[in-house]
Amino acid sequence: AVGLPQISLTLRAPDGRSQIVYFPSTQYLYSQGPMSSNLRAQKRSFGLPEQASPNELAPMPPVEYLRKVFLPTLEQNGMTLRDLGNEQTTPPTPGENGPSQSRGSIDGTLSNGNRARLEARIVQSSQQLGSDTYYTWSVVPSITQTSAGDLEAIHAHTRMAQDSIVRNPAWVKIEQEAQARGYQANQAASRQQHEATMAQIRANTEAMTRGHQQRMEAI
Repeated sequence: AVGLPQISLTLRAPDGRSQIVYFPSTQYLYSQGPMSSNLRAQKRSFGLPEQASPNELAPMPPVEYLRKVFLPTLEQNGMTLRDLGNEQTTPPTPGENGPSQSRGSIDGTLSNGNRARLEARIVQSSQQLGSDTYYTWSVVPSITQTSAGDLEAIHAHTRMAQDSIVRNPAWVKIEQEAQARGYQANQAASRQQHEATMAQIRANTEAMTRGHQQRMEAI
């Protein structure tokens, strides 16, 4: 119930030989700790799906994300890269508001013969609640490609464009209000889902107990 703006942007050089494509940001959630592990184990034991939501995914380094998530997504949409290599990763750095930021990239060759650099910029924050840690992280992928010239030099424009992004305060206010309404709706839905899961677990336990009692009576 929390709306996320899905914005993509393409920048092309005047001669058309180089371009940068920014893909929409994707947000993920994950929890880790004894309580989360026990809940997932209970769901597994009763044949229920472990994933609480479609965007539940454990945090991972940028290059791993590119290989496990972004590249398969591109292939599903008909875009393939060959000759992958030149992996680069920057260590996480604290952001202005607390979340850590990191970036990583992989070079390859597109089907049109252009050299390309896939990059993932990740912003991650975490919160400790009791014995568990709750993660919120987002990824902004991009593809920089060129048919001539130095890919490293072309990619410098990618970093410059990303670092120049600013947010409109009026838009931020509207977005925060909408997110607050969405979070309230999500909390209500989460409570209902938790109650339904626990009810299913109780029903399965009662059925197993009845079955055990019947077997003992038969014996």
